[in-house]
Amino acid sequence: VFNVFCLYGNVEKVKFMKSKPGAAMVEMADGYAVDRAITHLNNNFMFGQKLNVWWGWGLGGLWGV
Repeated sequence: VFNVFCLYGNVEKVKFMKSKPGAAMVEMADGYAVDRAITHLNNNFMFGQKLNVWWGWGLGGLWGV
């Protein structure tokens, strides 16, 4: 996950969700990186699973999920 999101900007943190298997939150350095990641990754497939990528405000900044 880290390596894929790094293609679109600086990744500051990746957090895998224990309560929701197969889900992760990715903290990007800036909003432009988040927009690029959403544009290129949303609704694509990785390891046979469809990616749903959107933005939100987390505790540490912008998150792509």
